[in-house]
Amino acid sequence: MKDKTTILLTIAMLTLLVCNIALYANKILSPSIHNKSIEQQYQDYLEQRIAQEQEQEDVVVSDEEMADEQLKDLKSMGEEDRMYTYIHTFLSYIESSDYKSAYDLLYPDFKEQYFKTQADFEEYVKNKYPQFMRLEYKSIERQGEYYIVSVLISSEIATNKPSLQQRFVLHENDFNDFEISFQV
Repeated sequence: MKDKTTILLTIAMLTLLVCNIALYANKILSPSIHNKSIEQQYQDYLEQRIAQEQEQEDVVVSDEEMADEQLKDLKSMGEEDRMYTYIHTFLSYIESSDYKSAYDLLYPDFKEQYFKTQADFEEYVKNKYPQFMRLEYKSIERQGEYYIVSVLISSEIATNKPSLQQRFVLHENDFNDFEISFQV
């Protein structure tokens, strides 16, 4: 009986020893297997991101291509539509607070007389124009090289604010090369 107990204890001890060795081996090898899984996931993620960036590069149009497309569109328009487009461009700059771009479009003599600095211009337009504008073109006439366009400007969101009747004078040097002034 003593031999049986010893044998059973020996078998139990060997079983425990084998289990401990198996657990220890699994503990050592498991991070390596787990890390390989993480590495593979990361590689898949990188490949996916690269593919997305490539798709975006294919879709993104360069500034030069966009300018060429805009020039092509302008050339296909009549005079009236071009003038409306120029006014819309000017007022869009103001609406989006890109005062420098709007200021750069002003006729030089007009700037000199009314807005000597960009800050003067910025202060004026902030007080004069609504933040979000709705435009209604009333009339357009051509006087030599100049176009005079009357526009009714109202607030897109504040319906209780009075509308502003504004006259713009445009001089088109070439397609998409224009100068603008307006009644102050």
